[in-house]
Amino acid sequence: MCLCSIAAYGQSQNTIFYIGTSEDKDIVCYDLNFDANGIQPQNPIDYYWIYYSKGGIRQEITWLQRKMAYGYEINEASKMRISIKVLSLKSKPVEVTLRNGKPEATTILNNKKCVLHHVYIVLANNALDIPDYALIYGSDINTGEQVIEKIKK
Repeated sequence: MCLCSIAAYGQSQNTIFYIGTSEDKDIVCYDLNFDANGIQPQNPIDYYWIYYSKGGIRQEITWLQRKMAYGYEINEASKMRISIKVLSLKSKPVEVTLRNGKPEATTILNNKKCVLHHVYIVLANNALDIPDYALIYGSDINTGEQVIEKIKK
């Protein structure tokens, strides 16, 4: 999968990253909820499916998907920064901030602080949605160089 711009896939300028799988072209987008006062700490992230296989329609994540794969836990939250752990990436804490008025998600990839772009999960068994490994795409925060880390599930 190519490293595509978030704006090309997300539905909003507030999309901070997305997750796709080898099953199809559908993705889960994660958007930051913020306004002129900063991040909304009570409900900081809106996340939802974009079903490109159905013409690009938006659909909410189901309760089971929130609890098993695509949900997140808030570690810390303030008006300027939140720290989250996405269930499908438990080993990679994600920090979300407003940088020059735009949302940005960062994490550590290959021992480098990186802007998180997207995650591509390769399924070992598509019928059962069992993940084999994940490729996490980002760019080095200092150099802009593309960084990809593979995580075995």
